[in-house]
Amino acid sequence: MRRFQESPSKRQAKQAISEPDVPEPKKEKKRTNNGAKKKTHPECEFETVEVEPNRPEFRPELTRHMCTCDVVRYSMVPMRFIKKIYKVKKYVQGSMVFKGSVPATPLLNSQYTSSFIAGLAELRYLHEMPLENAVEHFRSHGFDLDKGTAHKLVSKTKVQLENLYP
Repeated sequence: MRRFQESPSKRQAKQAISEPDVPEPKKEKKRTNNGAKKKTHPECEFETVEVEPNRPEFRPELTRHMCTCDVVRYSMVPMRFIKKIYKVKKYVQGSMVFKGSVPATPLLNSQYTSSFIAGLAELRYLHEMPLENAVEHFRSHGFDLDKGTAHKLVSKTKVQLENLYP
């Protein structure tokens, strides 16, 4: 035991106790989806559509352009995948804000149109194809779909279809 106490390599230096400095302000937490990023799917065909407001009280000559937002929708025309980018323009007219409207999607906050979801559901339920094989089928036709995304789309579609048949 004495040998360990005398050995300089085994001794640990005492840690200096520092007085608390001025507390650092907490950094604002980034709002992310655990670092996940949406795929951009560069392998798809692209279509760009400019969307203007279509309300009757909107008059373009009285407005000031605010910004343009991109809304992405993926659709499937067997077996082609189309990425349609809607350039939604926003305008201010007096105290009112006008923006163009894009077609609704069957699932809330989804980038996938009904044709895309129907194609996936067809492979899964009508052809009784396992989801992994359906994902591989999409990949073989040029669309890199994640298995997790496919699972979410199919499970949400299943819930919607169950409501039709009591």
